[in-house]
Amino acid sequence: MKSLDSTTKILCIIAVNLIITFGISIKMEFFILACLSLLFLTYGKIRKCLVYILIFAFMIFGDKVLLHYITIDWLVSFLCLIFITFRKFFFCIMTADFFISTTKINELIASLEKIHIPQVIIIPLAVLIRFFPTVKEEWEHIRAAMHMRNIGTGFKEVVFHPVKTIEYMLVPLLFSTVKIGEELSAAALARGIGMEKKRTNLYKVSFNMADYLVMIFSLAMVIFQKIYGGF
Repeated sequence: MKSLDSTTKILCIIAVNLIITFGISIKMEFFILACLSLLFLTYGKIRKCLVYILIFAFMIFGDKVLLHYITIDWLVSFLCLIFITFRKFFFCIMTADFFISTTKINELIASLEKIHIPQVIIIPLAVLIRFFPTVKEEWEHIRAAMHMRNIGTGFKEVVFHPVKTIEYMLVPLLFSTVKIGEELSAAALARGIGMEKKRTNLYKVSFNMADYLVMIFSLAMVIFQKIYGGF
């Protein structure tokens, strides 16, 4: 399938959020998972697709099976937060990850400028999308530096040494994120994104048949969920 336009992906995010807001059944959850998995597979994101399927399967197993065998009240409340409450936001995260991992900044800017979105929206959105992958890279660098100093970063260290973990991992990450945000904002302005004059783009953006099909399907699912309450 030809790559979807950035505007189509944004519409998918809005559609999924609206469907979740209306309330969905377990059948609808499986249907949304299948649709989003298909999008990931068409872009060759097989590993991410499998990870999301396994996470969803684990939450379903915990909700329908595991919770029935646990009698400790505080543990039940905590697991309900993970298996039930978090599952409601799971598809929003999955859709946003698909958008970020398959969208180039230049393509996004070109698409939004074509539909006359104001610069006050385009610039923060462009910085935000580039922000998360950059923070992920910085996080990996911090972990590598800790391993060089023989400082553990696993689950055991987080549980038994939370203060040390905050000191060695989160504090450097917070300082890095502030710097990253400033650098990305400066880079966006240096490219002339904030200019009032019309910019030229190397990317030719246009809707294709796949875009129209995905948009029609997304709108149809929102209407179907609103009127009939899904499956």
